[in-house]
Formats: sequence, C-alpha cells, structure tokens
Amino acid sequence: MLLEKGKDTVVLCEDYLSAVRVSEFTDAMAILSTSLPERALRALLEKHYKNAVVWLDNDNVSVRQKERQLVRKLSLFVPNVRYVEATDPKHFSSTLIHSTLEGVLNEST
Repeated sequence: MLLEKGKDTVVLCEDYLSAVRVSEFTDAMAILSTSLPERALRALLEKHYKNAVVWLDNDNVSVRQKERQLVRKLSLFVPNVRYVEATDPKHFSSTLIHSTLEGVLNEST
C-alpha cells in the first residue's frame, strides 16, 4: 500500500510531535490522550477514511489496553483499523516510521 497524504489513511498519535513526524507520509492527528475525543471522531467521520492506524506511546500496560479499546471504537466507523505495537513514533527515524506504517497497513490486506 502506498502511503499518501489526503488519501484513505489517517494515523492517530498521542501527541503533536508524533503526529508531525507521521504526517511526513500520511494524514495524522494528535488526539492528546489515550482515548478518542469527540472532536477527533467528528474530524475522522468528515474525511471518510478507509484506514486508521492507532500509534500511541506504548510506554506502559495501561496505554496498550487503551490502545486496543480505541481500535475497537474506531472499528465502528472506519473499515480497516490497525495499531502499531512499537514505541512512540517521535523517537523513530523517518525511514523507520514509513516502513512501520507500510508494514502495519500491508498486513491488513
């Protein structure tokens, strides 16, 4: 799958810096939480994304549990939802961010 801004994929990140890093490759949104705020859900619904990737910091067990809850909730609105098990994307190189996203999206096809 080819990542491209403004197309079918959005990545939800926990913070602005992570979202900025991911936005080099595809649409990204900082949810500033481990849950989906109402404003973020509205924005997702307006864009009609076909793919959503949840990439939180994964810095503790609680975050990983909330990440899975977020995936379940998003699955009600977006046809293909995945999550990244890796740690915070702001600590990744651009190459690693791109390959991680491509890997997660390709495993779903």
